[in-house]
Amino acid sequence: NTLAGVTKPGGIQHGGSAASTTITNSDRGPRGIWIIGNQVYGNQSYPLSTYGARSGARASRIASNHVYNNNPGGLVDSHAIWVGASFNTIVENNIVHDNVGWVNGTSGSCVGIFVDFNGSNTAIVGSNNVIRGNVIYNGWKGETKVTTGAGCGIYLLNQQDCIVGSNLIYNCRGGITVARDTPATPAHIIRSNTIVDCVKNNDTTGVGILIDVGNGHTITQNIITNCGLSGLFVNSGVSGVTESYNCIFNANVPYVVSASFTTLTPGTLSVTDKTTDPQLVGFRLPSGSDLIAAGVHLGYRRDVAGAQFWNPPSLGAYEYVRARATRT
Repeated sequence: NTLAGVTKPGGIQHGGSAASTTITNSDRGPRGIWIIGNQVYGNQSYPLSTYGARSGARASRIASNHVYNNNPGGLVDSHAIWVGASFNTIVENNIVHDNVGWVNGTSGSCVGIFVDFNGSNTAIVGSNNVIRGNVIYNGWKGETKVTTGAGCGIYLLNQQDCIVGSNLIYNCRGGITVARDTPATPAHIIRSNTIVDCVKNNDTTGVGILIDVGNGHTITQNIITNCGLSGLFVNSGVSGVTESYNCIFNANVPYVVSASFTTLTPGTLSVTDKTTDPQLVGFRLPSGSDLIAAGVHLGYRRDVAGAQFWNPPSLGAYEYVRARATRT
């Protein structure tokens, strides 16, 4: 479908049947909702959203959509793809760019892919959602107010046990944000993403990966470059973060462990991390890069272009394309 020029509530809207204050994975709600292959542009408010998808025999999927040039249409946050109150939903292979945020908004407007449960009830969480293979860029357009997570590429709110992998995020106000997780061990896995030029005004939004809450996250095999404030920012109240095999280049402080955006306490990078220029060419690794085959095998997975990661894999969202042997 092509959806353009729709006023509020937006382009594609799907809602579950359970109340937002009580919904759980056992409540009545949709299963197997697929929103695939749509072009959504020039709409107001949430251009593409689903609410209340729960796990079952078939996971819900938001895939291969092109969402761009949408705007808030008033005092409403405008996240390009919004997945609310959902379980086991796969958000993959979408292209999201140039969406306009609520200017001077107060609550993290203009996020590329926003996965939340219920921002007003932190006792309820979603889980096991997968965000992979998406390309998100120009995510801060129109957004002028500095708020945590505003204009970032991917935002997880009240979630646990999610996987964020093989995404390309560039020219946004931030890369990936994890916020307001109430479980003791949400154990998100953030791996094999490429985050580039996520900086605006060198402020709190200029962070590649922001871990504001929760415990037990794994952050590995990402490339984070040219993110002004910090490549990786972990709130000092967060524990159990495992970070390794990342490349963090050209940030004010590569790794921050702090409770404040004004007092930057440097963290200690893993000995497996690299801080040299990845010298990306079209967001890909050049021949001879020391980031090629520099990761560890995490099972056979696809990169953002659909190619299989090698064993061992290269760092970032793109696996290095090796030349084929010539038959003689």
